[in-house]
Amino acid sequence: MTGVVFESVLSPPRIRVSDAVGHEQTELHTDEACALTPTTASCPFRVTDAVEATVSGFEIRGITHSFVRDRSGQLLLSTDHDCEHSLPADDYYIEPTTTMKLYVEVSSSISIDANSERLRVSFDGPTRVVFGSRSPRNRPPETVTTTDDPEDLMTALSCLGEGILADSPDRSYPTIRGHPPEIALGSELDVPTNIDPHDSDVVFELPPRVDALYPVVPLVYYLNAAIEPGDTPRLVADGETVYETTLQTLSSAVKDLLPHVFLLDCLARQAGFYPFDIDIHDRVADDLPFEPADYYDQSTAEQLRAYLDVPFETLQPHLPQWSVTAHVEPATEHITAMPYLAAQLAFIDCATYPRVTGTEARRASVQAFVDGGQRTRATTDVFDEQASFVDVSADSRTRSDVWVGDDVPLRANKFLAEGYRNRHQREPLETTTITVTIVCNESWMDGEAAAVEDLYGAREGLPFEVRTHERLRREELADVLQRETDFFHYIGHAESRGLQCTDGFLDVESVPSVGTDAFFLNACQSYRQAAALVEAGAIGGIATLSDVIDEPAATVGRTTARLLNQGFPLRDSLAIARERSFTGGQYLAVGDDSVALVQAASSLPNYCLITGSDDHYELSIRTYTTNQYGLGSMFTPQVESKGNRYLANMLIGPYNLDREDLIEFLELLDVPAEFDGEFYWASELADELK
Repeated sequence: MTGVVFESVLSPPRIRVSDAVGHEQTELHTDEACALTPTTASCPFRVTDAVEATVSGFEIRGITHSFVRDRSGQLLLSTDHDCEHSLPADDYYIEPTTTMKLYVEVSSSISIDANSERLRVSFDGPTRVVFGSRSPRNRPPETVTTTDDPEDLMTALSCLGEGILADSPDRSYPTIRGHPPEIALGSELDVPTNIDPHDSDVVFELPPRVDALYPVVPLVYYLNAAIEPGDTPRLVADGETVYETTLQTLSSAVKDLLPHVFLLDCLARQAGFYPFDIDIHDRVADDLPFEPADYYDQSTAEQLRAYLDVPFETLQPHLPQWSVTAHVEPATEHITAMPYLAAQLAFIDCATYPRVTGTEARRASVQAFVDGGQRTRATTDVFDEQASFVDVSADSRTRSDVWVGDDVPLRANKFLAEGYRNRHQREPLETTTITVTIVCNESWMDGEAAAVEDLYGAREGLPFEVRTHERLRREELADVLQRETDFFHYIGHAESRGLQCTDGFLDVESVPSVGTDAFFLNACQSYRQAAALVEAGAIGGIATLSDVIDEPAATVGRTTARLLNQGFPLRDSLAIARERSFTGGQYLAVGDDSVALVQAASSLPNYCLITGSDDHYELSIRTYTTNQYGLGSMFTPQVESKGNRYLANMLIGPYNLDREDLIEFLELLDVPAEFDGEFYWASELADELK
């Protein structure tokens, strides 16, 4: 079973298409309920599951664009959110831009009517239609085993590009970047027979040491490059050196090279299946010595030669913001983390940071921590002399930082490979309902429990089940933790020995396995318990390093719940919520910090930045990537009158709006917003502006 589920729902009649692992869902409303029969799709794109049905049309709610192609895959029509089109009877493939990758195969005339509320596709009466889809889930296809010998490590890392499904600029689409093979340490080198780690016209020559190998990982993966020994770090394309740097500047060089090549690929890919300009094209075209689309069919080596003739400074102001920097201890054992970091195109810094303990750790972590009579969620002193903390230097070029190494990071999330493995080993659930489990073990925190209970599941069109438990004993909490649930939210006290229950503390390490995917332990010093949850089967979650005062902790809890409910991944939910509390620095994500609870209603989660007054306002929109919609995804804001497409992780705008238009926009989706420096939710700001 691949994880794609098609369901015929009777009332109101609709076809629900779900990814039973990732919880993405799309609903196609029909005039009448219809029977679904498994079949095989014949469209020119990869489809893992398909059904056929007889319908006279379908409707998808919300802002939805679509592409219509002929039998050969040639694009005939691209629709936006305000249009009407008709095509004569023929064979067509229709691709709506929904949260699921969906293809509709039909032989009929077609009428398309789209507005800001829905996309309606009508056929010439009841018609046999094939609905095809593929799961966005991305598992490592193979495992490469390596020894700790540097040349074996080079061979293993040269296999990462096996996950790239095209050798054209289409690799800039996230759906083309499949997961690379896993890497394991063993007694001898073992590469699967279907992988040739040196079959590439692009080669990195590097000194045989891990602090030279790790920083190039995302670029090796993206370019499907090989690594060979060399005295000086060099990028070689078809035998010609196209870039050379030093070991000391290697990490910085990759941070220049990868976004530069990536953006030019995004400009070149318009010559492929999706011939659409992105907004940046018109702004940089005059500064480029060539038209990127002319290099679409060239070899990667030829593309690199041309791309690197463009100075980095030319594109620097137009680059998308990178999502994450991984700070990795230069140790051989962390070779196993490289495939998971490569899949995210993470920047990688190899560095050794200072360790701090005890009082020094408290000072580094808390800084402006407030001592006073306010209630906290702690029951003991926080930093003892046994815990060792890593003071990580955050990377200003990315939105988040993750630590790969021993001990507990400050100012970064904690990478645990178990979280990624747990995600990849998840089997499809029997139900597509999203389940949230809330446990509140302290009566004076009931208000927070009630608030987050109302927030989870407040999304039209997504089936939620929220279960709330209060004042559990240790045995009861252990039982709850072992049940299958998508998200576990604990509110109460914690310390290093466990989560507080009515009869003592439950140490999660005593629970053999847990059934939750993601979690939030909103209690003091919950890091050790969070790590134990991941080791017992969870994917990732949010925890605390030290004391958190109750009122700010409740603010972080409510904000995080609402952001997760809007489709933000853990790390971005936490980053935004941190800014709302002076104790926000005490929180970190543990495990796989890219996991999300649901998909965003607008494909990419977004955050509005608004300034102005009276009847003149400026609106900018900051978009965020997800596991499904990664770097290279495109986004068109509804406020965009020209239908321009923008890359993910960009700041879009500003748009000049009057009060009425701004209110209308804010009422579309309840996303986070900042107005003149103050945090709001869009619906709240719309009410205030009225």
